[in-house]
Amino acid sequence: MSNHRHILVATPGEARGYTATSQGGGVFRTPPRERRVHAQKLQADVAQAEQAAVQLAQDTGHTIAGVCLEVLGEPQYELKLESLDDAKLGIQLRSVYEVDGRRHATIYVPSGRLEKFVKKIERYELEDTTPRKPTSTPRPKNEDLVAGISEIRLAVLRSFWTDGSELYPRDDERIWWEVWLQIGPAENPDTVFAEFVTTVADSQFRTSQHVIRFPERLVFLVYGSPADWTANFVPLLDRLAELRRAKEIPTELLHLTPREQYEFVNELAARIAPPAQEAPAVCVLDFGVHGAHPLLRPLVADGDMHVFDATWERVDRTETHGTEMAGIIAFGDELPALLTGNQRVQMFHRLESVRMLNSARPHPEETWGYVTQASLALAETAAPHRHRVACLPVTANDRGRDRGTPSSWSAAVDEHAAGQLDDERRLYVISAGNVQDILGNRDYLYPATNLDDARNRRS
Repeated sequence: MSNHRHILVATPGEARGYTATSQGGGVFRTPPRERRVHAQKLQADVAQAEQAAVQLAQDTGHTIAGVCLEVLGEPQYELKLESLDDAKLGIQLRSVYEVDGRRHATIYVPSGRLEKFVKKIERYELEDTTPRKPTSTPRPKNEDLVAGISEIRLAVLRSFWTDGSELYPRDDERIWWEVWLQIGPAENPDTVFAEFVTTVADSQFRTSQHVIRFPERLVFLVYGSPADWTANFVPLLDRLAELRRAKEIPTELLHLTPREQYEFVNELAARIAPPAQEAPAVCVLDFGVHGAHPLLRPLVADGDMHVFDATWERVDRTETHGTEMAGIIAFGDELPALLTGNQRVQMFHRLESVRMLNSARPHPEETWGYVTQASLALAETAAPHRHRVACLPVTANDRGRDRGTPSSWSAAVDEHAAGQLDDERRLYVISAGNVQDILGNRDYLYPATNLDDARNRRS
């Protein structure tokens, strides 16, 4: 266990006897059927699906090498999935999902093998099994498979959706799709992925280049809407296995090209409803904020961007921290979902920026408190009636030397927040990054550790 220190076994193992809960396989339940009527109905379903596939190929101008069928079970009954996946016939079970207690299975039937699939239904209609015991009753052949099927139809895009039905996007809603492609054992995964990219090259899709490879599947993300699938769905039918809604994480956005990121940002910017002029604000005391950024422009006015020293530019061009903090203040952790959504985004708070730091000309340490007070005063003077929160995301670089004891800087902030200078109380939100080494200590307990350290330093 020395190589796995994160696995903690508090007590030694204990040997116990095992008793199986099942004594063999049970009877596969099938719904009651009128044998011949049901078989003929399913054969008609397959014929209709085949005709629909032919018509779809003609309408789109694409050759369909095989046919994808959606097989529906009866509510509250199982489908014989292992019989649907028939390696001898080359029939592949692509995906399975359930809606309201009813199983849906999507299968791919290669060209020339549909008659073999229909033959299973015909044998159910016309042939019986040979009983193993004289007292046993003959059963229709393939009964477990065929009797369990309620309906067969040509697969559509929704047939491959294995996520919750409530997560399926609207026709015009653009999302990240998790795409699962079928791949054969002798096929090159890179070639299969390249073929997909070539197929959708003229579409509105954006395809992630990060691919997960499994023995029979390739998994990657694609950004687009159900409508975008319309022109690409048919030529991908022989590959498509599953579709899911991808988790909204920023990773894929960061891996997009600059041009693609620009398109996402501008599309979101057009959906932002600015806050009211009298809305409360968060004042960022940092190296300055790039207010021209499309996502920040609706939130920060030119008159709300200030500098401690009038000779400085509004933004320290060597530092991005203030702008990054402004983005977090504006959108929090919802930015990935907002970028990939299409909803209108109403903002209820504004931004203010005060550049109080200059990387080329650091303030003397003894002035930090005064600089903080004077910087916030610039925003208060420009908009005296606005409610605001002061955000101080910058810290000293002494790596927590004070360990919770007062400093001249903290005393000045306390004085300003308490309104000791002008009877105006203020709310400061201050970064704790300068105590990161303390927070990493397993023995650290707030506030007891701070108070104990402070007492020890005074004694």
